[in-house]
Amino acid sequence: MIRRWVQRRAAERPDRSVRVGQLKDHRIMAEVLGRLCYFIFSHLAVPLLRAHFYATEAEPGGMQTIYFRKNVWHFMRSRADCGFLHLCLSPNETTSASTASLGRKGSFANRPVPPGLRRLRAAASSRATPRVRWVPKRRGFRPLLSGLAKSEARRCPKQKSVLSVLASLRSSAVDVLGHSILGQHEVYRKLLDALVALKTIWKDGAAPELFVAVADLRHCYDQIMHEPLLRRIQEVPLQPKYWIVPVSLQRPGALLPRAWDLALPEGTSLQEVAASPQCPLALQRDELLVAPRCAAQRASGMLEVSKTEVLRLLTSVVRSSEVQLDTQRDPSASCAPKYRFTRGIPQGSHFSPFLCALHMSSGDAQLPAEVLESLRSHRSALVRLVDDFLFISTDAARCCDFLSCLAQPGNPYGGDLNRRKVAANFRLLDHPNTDGRPRFRAAGPKRRRVDAALATPRSVEATGARNSSVLRGVPAQKMYQKVKEPQ
Repeated sequence: MIRRWVQRRAAERPDRSVRVGQLKDHRIMAEVLGRLCYFIFSHLAVPLLRAHFYATEAEPGGMQTIYFRKNVWHFMRSRADCGFLHLCLSPNETTSASTASLGRKGSFANRPVPPGLRRLRAAASSRATPRVRWVPKRRGFRPLLSGLAKSEARRCPKQKSVLSVLASLRSSAVDVLGHSILGQHEVYRKLLDALVALKTIWKDGAAPELFVAVADLRHCYDQIMHEPLLRRIQEVPLQPKYWIVPVSLQRPGALLPRAWDLALPEGTSLQEVAASPQCPLALQRDELLVAPRCAAQRASGMLEVSKTEVLRLLTSVVRSSEVQLDTQRDPSASCAPKYRFTRGIPQGSHFSPFLCALHMSSGDAQLPAEVLESLRSHRSALVRLVDDFLFISTDAARCCDFLSCLAQPGNPYGGDLNRRKVAANFRLLDHPNTDGRPRFRAAGPKRRRVDAALATPRSVEATGARNSSVLRGVPAQKMYQKVKEPQ
């Protein structure tokens, strides 16, 4: 193939002497090498990988690709599907019966369905139902539902508007999710507010030493009970009606504005929201250009969202979510059966982080009395991203009390404490009490080395690298001085 291509190129350029096997033209050589590499990858490497391996991304970040042999992956996937089925799912009898009787009504009830039509109906039904996709973690797998967002969009055309309403709710009712945040971009704001609150308890200008503890809960999504979560959804302080106003957010250095949908309660103008303390963060730091409403959207009623619609959508995500498991099916069946969630909430929905945070907020009031008092007096701060906890306190005993509460079998948040991911900037002892209940205790400070990139030799000599209140190489006094109160 390459020989014929070189001969054809030589015929096109008779002014240059190009012999087969001796390529003097570097441009032709580079093109030949590129075609050869493309042929090797497209006709050899990729077909071999597809025939014998299953490729998937890995957590965290999704930037790493892992290859499994297909027989090994089928074995692990079938075991994971079986465990997920017995833990969270049950057969959906109504949907299975309606699918089986599809197209058999009236005088055509006894007429057999052609095999081709049966396969087309089964394929259409399987495309409309989300499927479980397992993503490998460092230990175990995470079940993600592929196609869930499209299924919710077909079920509720106002899905994007409901997300805007929930964003407006978080701005007006700050405590609706407790100590939860919904993204990594909110971590800095939460920590800044915590450090500013800690500055109010200084005495004689001395900055207290900070004790930090990190924890993680396993099977958080899978062990959420539906009835308490549904009661919590009905208690969400929503306004009777919201209007979706399209605005354009123009940053000072940006070339193009960013389109954004703002949900306003009925009877509230955009100027009142922008001047109120509950103004969203995006409106505080960007210049606003109000976009005109679309006449077609106003005529179709897409700009109006009621409280009933929001509650109905959140309830349907919890109760009416269906899923298919390809490995848990009858070989004689034309399509995989459908299952519904009896416990837990699906991962992969746009509303899953909000529902999980809403469930976690109900456990904040059930923490130990010492921890609650420390949080109210601003001597401690709690930040929670889904099932990851960050607890900061001026007393190591409060960190131990919080970790001991998470280690209990029936902790307020549900899930099981992952002891491998428990970490602190002081020594921790995990010894149970006399009654067998788990208990964490502080055993003195760790010997921390000062990071040379963060601390100068003068600060190390002044404070001492072993007996100072240094967190990642930065003295606590200097760290507090860098914190500025928000305007």
